[in-house]
Amino acid sequence: MIRILGAGVSGLTAALALARAGRPVELIDESFAIPPVGTALGLFPPAQRVLEQVGVLEPVRRRAATPREGHLLGAAGQVLATVPAGGGLLVSRSDLVSILHDALPASVRRRRERISDVRPLREDADLLVGADGTHSLVRRSGWPGTAARSHHVTVLRGTAEIPPPRVSETWGRG
Repeated sequence: MIRILGAGVSGLTAALALARAGRPVELIDESFAIPPVGTALGLFPPAQRVLEQVGVLEPVRRRAATPREGHLLGAAGQVLATVPAGGGLLVSRSDLVSILHDALPASVRRRRERISDVRPLREDADLLVGADGTHSLVRRSGWPGTAARSHHVTVLRGTAEIPPPRVSETWGRG
């Protein structure tokens, strides 16, 4: 049995891939919730190949935007470079999680539980996969004393019901 803790993009994709390979999978999450607000994720060809292998690339393409180019901006807003999109797709995290969740086969056992100690999860599992986010309990239990590193940057995000005027990433302190 392979146990996966966390039903976000990584955990759901791992569960799909392992189930398609015929492995018994148990997916554990405290809520199995679809994020209400989804930032756009850029999915380039290597990620698209994985989505194709787990059988969800076409539904993702139907919900994705396909920019032709993107801009790297300096902290003051000046264009540093214009780069081709490289075949990338932009899809909201909410849409991607929803598509992945809907694609889970019945063979994937789902357990809704808040986990505070991963040791019991390891006992009868062949493998425990930590897909439980930045402050991963699985990582902390395997490597005590480690913590996620802060980059001392705050990100503010919002949503609007309009297409973005251009795809960009800003480098430097804002």
